[in-house]
Order: sequence, then C-alpha cells, then structure tokens
Amino acid sequence: SVQTLRERGVQVEVIVKPQAQAPRLPLKPNAGWITAYSAYAAQVEMSADVQTAGEEILRAVAQGESGDGSGDRQGARVEFLAVHLDGFGPFLSPTRYSLESRGLVV
Repeated sequence: SVQTLRERGVQVEVIVKPQAQAPRLPLKPNAGWITAYSAYAAQVEMSADVQTAGEEILRAVAQGESGDGSGDRQGARVEFLAVHLDGFGPFLSPTRYSLESRGLVV
C-alpha cells in the first residue's frame, strides 16, 4: 500500500485525473471581463445592485481608472502551474498539485 511504501522511505505522489466537465460559465473565447462577470452574476442570482457595482468597477479598471495602470495592459497571460495546500480540509500536511497540463482556464 501507499502507507507501506512511505514507511520504507519511498516518496509517493498520488495523482487522480479529474473527469472532464463542461465549463461552469459557457462563454465564447476571449469573452471580456464584464461579459464573464455578468454571466457569473446571473448564474448565482446576484442582486442587481451588487452586479451593477461590480460592472462599474470592472469598467473603471478596464479604462485604467484604478490608478495602477492595470486597464492599460492588453493580452495579459495568467498561468497557474500548481496549487499548494497545507492545513486546508483533509490536507493536514503540505500537498502540491500540478496544474501544468490540466487545461485550467481563467
């Protein structure tokens, strides 16, 4: 068993491949921030005032009004290479899950 191997000093990493699932928010490729946010808001039945406030914030950021220039960047790329869990739920000891070939979409 895995425990027996670990007791003998063998480092064992158990990898379970998740089943393919449909996206939670079916969006067209390159959908904008506001489109994605609006779809999420509809899915979770967000109140109209909260949705409107969120959309206003996203518009301000997209126009660079946030003051940090984040709205001026085009074609940003975000990569999540791994998730590190420690003391979360059943992960009492440090655990690392590689995400490099899992098709994570942000």
